[in-house]
Amino acid sequence: MPDLDREALVQLKCLTGISEAPAMSLPLEKAVGLPIGLPLIATRGADGSLLESAIQI
Repeated sequence: MPDLDREALVQLKCLTGISEAPAMSLPLEKAVGLPIGLPLIATRGADGSLLESAIQI
């Protein structure tokens, strides 16, 4: 993974932690042997909605 992409992911994770927003990475499939995931983020306190969205995907 290029450093720029890694840096962007770390910043995103930090923002969700600071804001106490629920977040998860949903694994979708693999391409060229590498995993592809979908990051999901909800507003603070919407943990249930985040899980429901993940189940529907």
